Amino acid sequence: MKHPILPVLLLGLAGCQHVPPTFVVREVPVQVSSSNSLDVIRFPSSYKGYTVGRRPDVSNPAVMHEAHILYVRETADRWNLQPPAAPVITPALSAPAPDATFAPLPVSEQLRQELQKQQQQTQSLAEQTKRFQQSADALVPAAMKAVELSTLMQQRVQLMESRLRQLEEGPRRSGPTNWIGLGSTNR
Repeated sequence: MKHPILPVLLLGLAGCQHVPPTFVVREVPVQVSSSNSLDVIRFPSSYKGYTVGRRPDVSNPAVMHEAHILYVRETADRWNLQPPAAPVITPALSAPAPDATFAPLPVSEQLRQELQKQQQQTQSLAEQTKRFQQSADALVPAAMKAVELSTLMQQRVQLMESRLRQLEEGPRRSGPTNWIGLGSTNR
């Protein structure tokens, strides 16, 4: 035996014979009735344009790019994983289904309780604000009256100061003063 490994290798390869599994493929007929029905099957890509100004090339400084618009694919198209409402797509159901990634989550009991608590706090704050506004509105007439009284008091103080100055300056200029004639006008 010149090559003892060869018969062992042939026996090993004969034992590795593999039967491929069989797949049964059933075709389900789908009626595509409108031109927009592709939106029901796939979500389209979204693109955004960016204006790029005049600039030199990064890899080659001897090359300059003129101003232009650079279009970037923001989101790639993807399959719509929402199951159809009916097994056959009809024109009435051909509107695109909402994206499953942006669909709201189901409301749990804990979330429902938290929302109710937040609503109660909001109502409480609204009631407190209303009471505060009513109190402030009630204080406005009293504040106006206080301003009037303060203005009147300032006027009286100015009048009293001017009379006092007259009294102090009067005897110096004209000698003795008839004190009876300087009586108060407010009785």
